[in-house]
Amino acid sequence: SDSERRKKRICKIISGILLLFLLIALLAVVISVKLGNKEKETDSAFEEVHQRECPPGFRRSPLILVSLDGFRAKYLNDHKSHLPVLNKLRSAGTTAPYIRPVYPTKTFPNHYSIVTGLYPESHGIIDNKMYDVTQNAFFSLKTNEKFNPRWYH
Repeated sequence: SDSERRKKRICKIISGILLLFLLIALLAVVISVKLGNKEKETDSAFEEVHQRECPPGFRRSPLILVSLDGFRAKYLNDHKSHLPVLNKLRSAGTTAPYIRPVYPTKTFPNHYSIVTGLYPESHGIIDNKMYDVTQNAFFSLKTNEKFNPRWYH
């Protein structure tokens, strides 16, 4: 009868919806397990780095400057639990409790002073916009020139 066909149809629809939800839940579990394993692999790969020396093959140890403009040194202690990657970098390298900026207190003059040990009047970088006479070009982070590889050699 019509009533029984209707009940069977509703039962099939409900079964289909339940099956769909079950498949979605199963897919979500599989994806979360895979992502969880990737995080563990990444963490363990970092943890395997035990040596603090530069590996052989470098004439001089490379210097990597990690600069976070506006990030106070105090945050490293006050918010340590929220900064696990920064704490790992600090433990595998060197860090300073604070840095006194040079004048002018702009990013590029200070970066050059940190890596060279020279004041801006000695290294010549006095602004965040620079001009190179040999290339006859200006460099600024505000222009597309920042993508030109000639500035990074």
